[in-house]
Amino acid sequence: MAKAKHEATCQIEHDGKPYAEGDTIPLTDEQAAALIACGAVVVAGKADAKAPAEPAPEADAEQAE
Repeated sequence: MAKAKHEATCQIEHDGKPYAEGDTIPLTDEQAAALIACGAVVVAGKADAKAPAEPAPEADAEQAE
């Protein structure tokens, strides 16, 4: 089965090998499914998708009024 590149979003251990946040991990679709579901990896190149959007500073000021 072909493996696609995924990026660790946190420090994890997979198949006995430690990976730091940002490391690339080759995973099969089956291996990746559980790790994506719990947020431990994202498809390589899409790491920004894991970070929640920050509210705009103007929105914070309006809420404070």
